Order: sequence, then C-alpha cells, then structure tokens
Amino acid sequence: MPPGCPVQRVPEVEARDRGGLALRVMRNRIVRAFLFCLGGVGIVAIFFFGTLFVLNWMEIRSRDAIRIGHAKLLKDALNRYHAARGTFPVTFPDNPIEDLKPALVGGGYLSAIPNDPLPTRTYRYTTGSVTNGQHYALKIPLEGPGNCVTGVDFEGSGWWSPAPVCPF
Repeated sequence: MPPGCPVQRVPEVEARDRGGLALRVMRNRIVRAFLFCLGGVGIVAIFFFGTLFVLNWMEIRSRDAIRIGHAKLLKDALNRYHAARGTFPVTFPDNPIEDLKPALVGGGYLSAIPNDPLPTRTYRYTTGSVTNGQHYALKIPLEGPGNCVTGVDFEGSGWWSPAPVCPF
C-alpha cells in the first residue's frame, strides 16, 4: 500500500485480536487468583506448623521440668537416707530407680518412686563398683539438652560417660 493510505482492517482479524485479548486477560486473572490462594494457603501452613513446633517445644520443656523435680525429690530422699544410715543404698551397678523402692519407700523416705513422664524412659541409679555407700549417681533422661548425671562424688568416675553433669 502506498504511504498515506488508510489501513483496511478485516473484520475477522479484528474479532480474533479482541478474543485473544480477552483470553489473555482471563488467563491473567486465573493466574492471579491461583497465586493469591497459594499465598494464603502458604501463610496458613506456616502458622499451623509453627504452632505445632511451639507446642511440641513446650511439651518437651514441661516433661523436662517434671524430670528435674523428680531428680530433686530423689536426691533429697537419698540424702535423708544417708543422714539416717550413714550410707547411700549400695551395690547397684546400673539399675533402674525402681530397684530403690525397698530402701526409699520401705524406709519412709518417699511415698512412691517417681516415674518418667514417658513410659519408654527411666531414671537410673548407680554406685558403680564402690561399696562404701558414700557415692552415687542418678542418670536423668532430659529431652532438651539430653541425658545428664547428678549425685554425690561421681565426677571423674566414668559412670555414664560422656553424659554431662546436670545443672540442678
């Protein structure tokens, strides 16, 4: 066509161009709606799993607080036993704490032997190979920091090594 001539548009081409534009607009709206929903689901998922994580963490801390209370209760009972008898219960190479029931519950130092909040875990008591009754150790299975050991004159004995000394 010579310059200056008006461009003749074919009606079928114009209809097709308008239809393509409408299709692109509709496709963009669908993509935006999908991304909006995906973002909303993502935010909800973050809050949901974050809440589960926090609740699990709080539950672990709660069970560890119970274990610490049990350890203090056992140490107090063992100290009262020692004050009354001059020795700690002896000849326990590596025993569950339930083996102290005759000495502590039977002797009136505890009303019952405390159990770990989780049935798959247990507190442990040892005097090692020492038979003089002046040393003992308790192994406490904490979930947060891991197992720790507390007691009287057990440091350097190698009992349940490499478990660290309990901070309580």
